[in-house]
Amino acid sequence: MTLRSPVRIASALSALALAACSNCSGAKPSGGSPSSSSKSVQKDGPVVARIGEDVITAEEVKQKLGEQSPFLQARYKDLAHKKEFVQNLVRFEVLAQEAYRRELERQPEVQNTIKKILVQELIRQEFDEKKATYTEQELKDYYDKHVDEFVKPERVRASQIFIAAGADKKDRSKAKQKAAELLSQLKENDAKAAEKHPKHDSYQPNLFADLARKESQDPATQATGGDMRYLAKADMAKQYSSQLADAAFALEEGNQLSGVVEDDKGFRVVKLMNRQLAVNRSFDEQSVKDTIKGRLFREQRTKTFDEYVEKLKTEAKVSIDERVLETVEVPAGAAPPTGMPGVPPQPPVAGQR
Repeated sequence: MTLRSPVRIASALSALALAACSNCSGAKPSGGSPSSSSKSVQKDGPVVARIGEDVITAEEVKQKLGEQSPFLQARYKDLAHKKEFVQNLVRFEVLAQEAYRRELERQPEVQNTIKKILVQELIRQEFDEKKATYTEQELKDYYDKHVDEFVKPERVRASQIFIAAGADKKDRSKAKQKAAELLSQLKENDAKAAEKHPKHDSYQPNLFADLARKESQDPATQATGGDMRYLAKADMAKQYSSQLADAAFALEEGNQLSGVVEDDKGFRVVKLMNRQLAVNRSFDEQSVKDTIKGRLFREQRTKTFDEYVEKLKTEAKVSIDERVLETVEVPAGAAPPTGMPGVPPQPPVAGQR
């Protein structure tokens, strides 16, 4: 077969994606003879095409057509296009047979690729999530132990500038005035945010954080530019004050400023950063049960996988000669390509294949 143009070459290579050859059904090549290997695989049903001693059956063609997108499937309704599809399967098969004839499967890089595929398939079969079954009580026990992951109150992320003040009226008056001045400065800066504002060029997008670092007297948030992180209202009230929590949760839009907030500790200016709505996922929801199944599977999979590998290592009588290993030099600046054996294979992540 001669490929005389890039189009023909691309067409031949596209067959790799279109379908697998008949040898991919599980036959193992022996002695570099591809046709002899297919004799060990019994194929039933009408034969659509023959390639030496190999065949492509009607059932195989149907299966491969079913793997195509609906758009491509519509293309193969008539005989001419079905024949074109089969020609792609044949093209793939003759290329595979030629590769076997040249014994390319014996090349180290090919053997390494085959090993990777085999390991992936072994792990898929041994640790397939579909095999994991859990009772309703096991799922409920997990839900009850982790209920705070499924039922969460509304939380906001807000920043504050805190000016401390004691009980002395004069001291509190000065602190309130300071907070009011900072608020005025912040509002004036926010007004410049609009691009059409005549003083837009002097707008400082990070002014709140800068003032918090410079002026705030709360050690816990000063270093973070006033950021209090995400907190539920009850947690914010407990950690700071109920007045601060009321003011923060009353803000509706991101970057919105509060007024001057007074509590027994002093005065605060609050800025809303973001809001997370409340979550109340009941155990009776199927999506919750599916989530729990996935988590239980991943937890058990790690332990079972490690035990499985240790068992195989014991049976294989693995030994490592550290004296020889010590002599192996790592090439300077070398980075292992993706998929190299440097990273131990892991079971597939739940929901992925």
